[in-house]
Amino acid sequence: MLDFLSQYWYVIFGAIGGGTFLFVTLRNRSRKLDHPSAWREGEVRKISSSPLFYKRMLPIIFGCVAFFMLMDAFSETSAKKPVDYELVLIPAIMLVGVLSGWWIAYAGLADEVWDHGKELVVRRGDTTVHIPLTDMGKVSYSTISKDPCVTIKLNKPGVLGDKISFVAMSTLFASDKAMIAESLIYRIAEAGKNK
Repeated sequence: MLDFLSQYWYVIFGAIGGGTFLFVTLRNRSRKLDHPSAWREGEVRKISSSPLFYKRMLPIIFGCVAFFMLMDAFSETSAKKPVDYELVLIPAIMLVGVLSGWWIAYAGLADEVWDHGKELVVRRGDTTVHIPLTDMGKVSYSTISKDPCVTIKLNKPGVLGDKISFVAMSTLFASDKAMIAESLIYRIAEAGKNK
C-alpha cells in the first residue's frame, strides 16, 4: 500500500484538487450576477463566492503533496542506506515557500460580501462590518491572471484592516470580477463626488 501511494501521489493529489475545484465552482454556477446596471435601487446582492477552496482546501492539498513527497523520499531509502537529505529538504523548503505565498495571497479573504447599494457588508469569521462606499478608495483586480480576487483599499483602516479582499462571484468558466470591480470603481467615484 505504501508503495502504491508513493508511486501515484500525484494522481491522488490531482483527483482531490480537481474534485474540490469542480465542487466549489459548480456550487456557485447558479448564482450568476446580473449586470449592476440592471439592479434596482435598494436591492441587496451577494457579490462574493465562497473562499472555501482558497482558504481551507489549498493548505490541505499543499500538505498532502509535501507528505507524499516525503513519503516517496523515505521509501526510496532503505533501512540499510542513510537518508538522502536533499530528498527531504527540497519538499520541506517548497512547502514553507508555498504556504507563505498562500498566507499572503488568500488567508485574509472575506467569507461573504453583500452589496447594499450605498455600502458593502463584509463578513470575515465572526466579524461583520458595514463599509460605506465613501470610505473606499482604490479597487483592484487582475486582468491577466485567473486569480478571482477583488481587492478594495480603504481610505482609513478598520476592524478588518486597510483593505478588503474577496473571491468574486463566478461560474464554471468565467468570473464576474471585472463586472463587479468596474461597477464598484464607478460607484465609489460617484459617492466621492456626492460626499
